Amino acid sequence: NASSDFELVFRYTVQNEHSTNGETLNYICTGKSCSLIVGASTTIKAFATNPIIEADLTLPPPTSRGISDDDFMPIIIDTSGNPRVVSVSSLTSSGVYTPGDAINIVATFNRVVDVSGAPFITLDV
Repeated sequence: NASSDFELVFRYTVQNEHSTNGETLNYICTGKSCSLIVGASTTIKAFATNPIIEADLTLPPPTSRGISDDDFMPIIIDTSGNPRVVSVSSLTSSGVYTPGDAINIVATFNRVVDVSGAPFITLDV
């Protein structure tokens, strides 16, 4: 899919059992070279040149952040299982509370979750 005259957009759909094994998502280089691989009937050429000039399909070397353009939010693929609660804690200071006081409780998951409805937690009071 072309999104502009300068970009070629590829779409990857995460499948069950795909994983980057905790590493960032990156492209694979063969041997010492990294290049865009196109099918036999695919061409990528400079637009409106005479003579026609083939595009250089050499990719820059992979970086530690992978294909993400954000150093702090790499793309990691992990389909190893359902999200699970890894901790439950309170943001409210320790103390004595009386009727009407609110105590905030946080359930932290091992991965991003999408919440719908009105979840609740049963407490031992």
